Amino acid sequence: MNRPIVVCLLALSAALAVSACGPTLIDHKKNEAAINDQLKSNGVAVRSVSCPKDVKAEAGTSFKCGVVVKNGDKYLLQMKTTDSKGTIEPVGSLTRANP
Repeated sequence: MNRPIVVCLLALSAALAVSACGPTLIDHKKNEAAINDQLKSNGVAVRSVSCPKDVKAEAGTSFKCGVVVKNGDKYLLQMKTTDSKGTIEPVGSLTRANP
């Protein structure tokens, strides 16, 4: 095997190991879609859902997702993670973002 290729493979392996050791984050896109679907199934006319991208997948982590309904009104939905796999659940109900 060529020496430069071995060095490159070792450097790539080290980079992958370092990135794999970082914190596990929730899949915000998946959760936005799940919240959107749940609200729509409850009769809420949703325009968009936006959750933070940097939420660690640790049980008990709290964060807020923004919800914009069809008429443009903005709401917040308090969420929390329930396990280290990124499972989330709502805490309370929608509250107006700017009452």
